[in-house]
Order: sequence, then structure tokens, then C-alpha cells
Amino acid sequence: MKMLIRVLPSVCLVAVLAALLLFSPAEARAAKLLCEMTPESLQHSGFSMKVENRKDGTIAFTLARDLAKARTFEPGSDLRLRRSATLKVVGKSGLIAECAVEPNEKNNTLTYRFVLARECVAASQFTLAEIEDYKEEVGEGYLGGGTLFEFRLAHFAAQAARLKKP
Repeated sequence: MKMLIRVLPSVCLVAVLAALLLFSPAEARAAKLLCEMTPESLQHSGFSMKVENRKDGTIAFTLARDLAKARTFEPGSDLRLRRSATLKVVGKSGLIAECAVEPNEKNNTLTYRFVLARECVAASQFTLAEIEDYKEEVGEGYLGGGTLFEFRLAHFAAQAARLKKP
């Protein structure tokens, strides 16, 4: 059975996971936490975001994931985190594109970069999935538990615009 749990940025992920373990029946479950990220919750979760309003009318986003603050498993564990990032670009007429975004990795940091037209920022979002998986191919593969970090890009563009005003 799979579960999707929406977590507000102020809720401690550890407390939510502990409650799931204590109150779940003996049956195995793959719980996914959905964390709606805000400019205020970034640092606590091991993220930083830079937003740049460019002269050509586009907005550039750079999201960094500090791997030292990401969930890890014991060295002898058979588990690992499998990451995937998806950008949904939405304009006035609806969904324009949905695509995978590959990171650059350097100094224990994953960096995701993308540029959007200004008019597409309001309803577009970026999602980073960190899903539990086996290190080696075993059975069906994915365990399915993990965390989905959802970034509504309008929140971050609006904060950047507020900070830039004199």
C-alpha cells in the first residue's frame, strides 16, 4: 500500500516519520512525504535558491541541494536514495512542457539550473523526488518511500523581486 503525506514546511519530518512507524500496522507501507518548499524553509531542508531577472525577459533559477543535509542510510545498508527532478512549465493556455532536469554535482552539492519566460513563472513548479531504492536490482526495484520536494516558482521569484526593491 502506498501513502502520500503532505507536510507543511514548519512540521518536523522526523516527527512525522516517527508517528508513521508507531501507528502503522505490521503491513509494509511505502510512505511518500510531500514537502511544499518556501523561501523560508529552504535552508532547514538543505536547499538554497538563486533567482535572477534577466534583461531578455526571462527568469533564471538555480537550486542547490546540500547532500550533507539529505537523508542517508547506514554504510552497510542495502538502500540508497534515487533522485529525479521534474520541471512543469505552465503558461496562460495551460501546461506547455514537462521535462526532467539533470543536476551538476560538485563538492557534495547538486545544482539544478533552468530558465523560464516571465509569464510562465506564476503557475510553474519544480519537483525533486528523493525515493528509497535498493542499491542492487532486487525483486520489483523501487521501495517507493521517500520525499517529494515541491517548489512553486512564483514564491521564489516574488521574494527575489521584494529583496531587490530599494
